[in-house]
Order: sequence, then C-alpha cells, then structure tokens
Amino acid sequence: MRKLYISQTALWLCCFITLFSCKNDDIDYSLNDKPRWQLVPGQTGLRRNEVLDLMVDASGNIWAGYGLGIGKYDGQSWKFYRPFDYDVESPIGNNYTHGLGQDKAGNIWASIHNNHMTSACRFDGTNWTKYEVYSAMLPSINQLDNGQIWFGAGSCVYDNGTFSKEFNTPAAYSSIKDTKGLLWFGGYDGQITTYDGTSFSTTTIPKVPYSYQYTCDILNLSLSPRGEIYAALGAGGAWKYNGITWIPVYVPEITPSSTSVPSISCVIEDSKGTIWVGTSHDHLYEINNGKITRHILGDGRGYLITSIVEGKNGKLYLGAIGGVFDYDYNRK
Repeated sequence: MRKLYISQTALWLCCFITLFSCKNDDIDYSLNDKPRWQLVPGQTGLRRNEVLDLMVDASGNIWAGYGLGIGKYDGQSWKFYRPFDYDVESPIGNNYTHGLGQDKAGNIWASIHNNHMTSACRFDGTNWTKYEVYSAMLPSINQLDNGQIWFGAGSCVYDNGTFSKEFNTPAAYSSIKDTKGLLWFGGYDGQITTYDGTSFSTTTIPKVPYSYQYTCDILNLSLSPRGEIYAALGAGGAWKYNGITWIPVYVPEITPSSTSVPSISCVIEDSKGTIWVGTSHDHLYEINNGKITRHILGDGRGYLITSIVEGKNGKLYLGAIGGVFDYDYNRK
C-alpha cells in the first residue's frame, strides 16, 4: 500500500512540475471574441434564467434546472414546467433546481430546494410527482445498476417506491456514475468519495500552491468519452483522473498576494477531445493540444458559468446565471 502511495504521489508531482515549469510564453493564451457561444432563443417562459444544472436525456433533449422552474429543449423549441401549480412569485415553493437526472424507465428526476426543504420531483412524461424528502440540498442524481436512485452522496435513496435516509455519507456538491457502475461524489475541500455498491472509499485531490486560502470544493464531476473522470475544484483548478492518479488540467495562477482567483465551476471533455473549463468569473476556457483560448459568451456582459454538457448531436450547451447558451464551431 505504501509503495502505491509513493508511486501516485511521484507521478502527480511530475505532472504538476511539468505544468507549472512552463513559461508563460510556452502556453498559448488567446481570446476568441467571435460570438460562437450564443444564448439559446426562446427562454422567455420563466421569469429568471439562473441555470444551475443541465442534463441530456436518452432522446437527446436538453433539460435545464432554473431558479424558477425546469425547461426542456428539443433542439428547436423550449417547453417549461412549473410543477405543482406554483405561481411566478413562489415557484415550487420559491425553489431552485439543483439536480437533474433520468432513470432507466425514462422518468425525469429533479432535486428542488428552498430554504426549508428539498423535494425530489419525478416527471413521467405527463405528470409530476413531488416527494418532500430532506432538509438539505441534493445537487446530483444517479441510478445504480440495482435500480436505486441516489440523491447527493446517498443521503437520500429512492428504492422501489420508498425513500430512505440511512446512509451517513459526506456531503456532496456533485456526483457521477462511471463506465464500471462506480459512483463518484465530489465534496468539501477536494474530497472524493466512491461507492461500489457495498462500501465507500475516500481520497483527496492534491492542493496546489497557495490554494489553501480559497475554497477548493468539488463543484462538478464529468465523464470523458474514454471514461476518465474530470473534477472542477474551485480555486484548486480542473483535474482529470486517468485511472491511476489525479492530473491537473488547468489551474488558476495563485500567488501569496492574490486577492481574487477565478473559481473553476465545471469541466468537460467533448467528443472532439477538447476540454472546456467554466468559471464563476465568466471565464470560459477551451484547451486543445496545449493551446488555451478564452471565449466570450453572447454579448460579453459576463456570466457565472454553472454547467456544460454535450448533446447527442455533438453540440455543446452551457448553463449560466443568465440562461442556456449553445456553441457552434461554424458560427461567424
């Protein structure tokens, strides 16, 4: 066990030193001011466009969790839902949609939170069913191979029509199921917890220099086309797990005198092999063959980026405090 620990640490240090030994001239930073990321039209069915989560369903529809409801985009038009007949001033109890998922039966699940209660909401294509289940946010939804639906890191589980809260697990900001059926949970201060259906295992992503003075919670996890895990670690950067160890993909420049750094809020690798890194400071970075390009969203007003997904047609969609944007490589 100790040899494995030393080997992983040494490998990470090699990657870390390689990344940070590059001079600024060695990394090509450029600005793409062409408006290739544009606000998807038709988002007028909701009063507020704070998008906290995006999901692609089995049919290729894009689902967006807003501050005032839930939207479904089929590539041509939007349909908006306000479950349980809530009004505009108090949608779903004045809630925010923090998590979206789909089960094997095709039902859409949403985790919706207000100041007092989290509701698990299920949509069967016609009707919404609401379950008041928990007193904390459940920001992610996954289904195990045994049919259980997990909200957060198993703090709430739906199994055969019944909710249980029997798991005493760390709080999770994000989660994902990998190609082997293993659940990954991203928590506080770089903590990663995995669950294999029987037991939990916890590790921590290494810290970068001077990041200790900032928040390094894991705000987003994603799965690459090759099955690798990506993690957005706030001020701690964007990381990739290659099956052996965690490797830094993009890390903000932090010095002892830094007063503010962009917080990495989401990261994905698309089907073309391009890595996209979103931040809470309206910075969106494209990393391709060592070249880092910053993109401007829409009118350039600045948007807090929350999530990025790739549709089944290969098109990219981005959720932000401002709405859902899409990306067109050929857009001029």
